[in-house]
Amino acid sequence: MFYEKWFDPGDLILYSPPRDFLAYDDKFQPYPIEDEVVDQVGVFLDYIEKDNYSLCRIYVSFLGKPITVSQTQLRLLSKKR
Repeated sequence: MFYEKWFDPGDLILYSPPRDFLAYDDKFQPYPIEDEVVDQVGVFLDYIEKDNYSLCRIYVSFLGKPITVSQTQLRLLSKKR
């Protein structure tokens, strides 16, 4: 899938982690679990692949480390100027 470039290094972003997960009961039947996940403020670092903008590296201050996420899980808060 092709994505457009939305962010530049240093942009302030809001990371929204996935909230729905599948779990399995004792009979191996799937059921959804909704987790109370709080959105995190972070800094956009770069795209993993320069020709495909689907995966990004961001620094999340709450975690204290960079992580790789899908571009669709990010929202722009402020452009670096």
